[in-house]
Amino acid sequence: MSTYYFIRQSQNSKTGSIPVTYTDMESCPSTCLHYRTTCFAGLGNTLLHWKRAESARFYKNGNASGLNVDGLVDFIKGIPHNSIFRHNIGGDLPGKGNSLNKKELSEIIKACVSRRLKGFCYTHKKEKAQIAFYQKNKTANFTINLSCDSLREVDKLWDAGLPLVVTLPSDAAKVTYTPKGKRIVACPAEKGKITCSTCGGPSGPLCTRQNRNFAIGFYAHATKVRELNAKLKAEIIGE
Repeated sequence: MSTYYFIRQSQNSKTGSIPVTYTDMESCPSTCLHYRTTCFAGLGNTLLHWKRAESARFYKNGNASGLNVDGLVDFIKGIPHNSIFRHNIGGDLPGKGNSLNKKELSEIIKACVSRRLKGFCYTHKKEKAQIAFYQKNKTANFTINLSCDSLREVDKLWDAGLPLVVTLPSDAAKVTYTPKGKRIVACPAEKGKITCSTCGGPSGPLCTRQNRNFAIGFYAHATKVRELNAKLKAEIIGE
């Protein structure tokens, strides 16, 4: 079973003041390009919050950590209807490493549907059977974005019919293209005043949109930006 940290009102500068979660570090698959190296969540205050996912505690501000999935579902069901909800600032979908706990994920999805949320997350769990499960359980109330490790992987996964995201070098253009001509649009919050709470207006954040005809790009940033840029330009651009 995975453990979770639920934050009722995030102070994260990119998400804005929306409810968010962290899932324990053991949920991260080793297949991720950034696994234990250039992961954005493994730095600074974000890392401090992430570590709390594993320790059971209730906080005065209404947050709670060390939750099992039943506890997390209870908190999700307390989110106001039609709210934006970001799952997994750090961590991945439930299940240790490369495995996926479909039962726990189903409970999270059902909770988001019950509140008619604009929920979203990203995952590096992309095995064929896992993708089939996401396709079968696709819902506008909880959008699962597949995290691609290269522009070529965007091309490879495009026909899965699921929304895609990819990390880009920090100097990449706002709009770029894969080798097969698929469009990559930089996240509006990356270099502007927009947050997840304001992105997309009434329709909600771009990352909650199931059938978009472009992938979303996130720029390399933070203290490991040089290391990440070098890795991305080797893996993504092919330099």
